[in-house]
Amino acid sequence: MVYKKKDATETQTTAEGESKADADVKRPSDYGTAELGKYVGVEIPNIDTSVSDQDVEAQINTELTQDPDVVEVTDRAVQEGDTVNIDYTGTKDGVALTEDLQQVII
Repeated sequence: MVYKKKDATETQTTAEGESKADADVKRPSDYGTAELGKYVGVEIPNIDTSVSDQDVEAQINTELTQDPDVVEVTDRAVQEGDTVNIDYTGTKDGVALTEDLQQVII
């Protein structure tokens, strides 16, 4: 997992509790309004949503191919494309850091 540093800029809070960043965000009401016409008599066709066993099998096979199970490998060195799980304890001045401070920041 890769973590990014948060932006160092501070946000100011208005009296209403909005941060300055939130105040810059446009809301739907900022774009005006529209009146809808009358849709009396509009028919919506029924769409067949049935799925065959063959469709289900094909989707399962697609999912398995795209995200195969992780298998532990111990008889060779790490290679490109491998997923590596590294357990460590970070320390500062001989004191172990709490788990939330042991994130790798790039």
